[in-house]
Amino acid sequence: MLDSNKRDRFLKLIDFRLKASFEKVKEELDEHLQSINEGSGEIQNVQDNLAEVESKIDKLDSRVEELQLMISDLTKTDVDLKADEQKVFLALYMYESKTPLSYSDIARKTNLEELEVKSVMACLMTKGVELIHEVVDGKLYFRLHPDFKELQAKESVITIDEDVKSELMNSSLNSYFS
Repeated sequence: MLDSNKRDRFLKLIDFRLKASFEKVKEELDEHLQSINEGSGEIQNVQDNLAEVESKIDKLDSRVEELQLMISDLTKTDVDLKADEQKVFLALYMYESKTPLSYSDIARKTNLEELEVKSVMACLMTKGVELIHEVVDGKLYFRLHPDFKELQAKESVITIDEDVKSELMNSSLNSYFS
């Protein structure tokens, strides 16, 4: 019996220790589960925030595309000019580097009537040719905007027909030697 008593106490001790160990393991697993659940909540928050940021980036991307389209429309580089408009543009491009040109100056250099030059200048401005005008002693003078002149030099946004170039150059030479 003594052995049986020892054995029972021994088994109870083992049972107690096993229960204590399992209880401790269970507590650790519960803590671990709680930690995982908290981590999952944080991960979900991060995923929600990332989705919100991604949505905002998509909206910004859409707006950037819209702005690029607007800018490309504003900086449209195809300016089609008629022959008289090309003459006036070329005269401004070639001769106004030191002093701006008046309507009469342009008329003289292009062999056009002054009234026609006024009309052509209005057409140039409506077609997007950037001009600067100055009034000196009650007389209107024009020059190409420096940025537009630079754009023309770099990208040839306005195509000038060879006939127009030749005519203006010949006219220039004739007036020089006359």
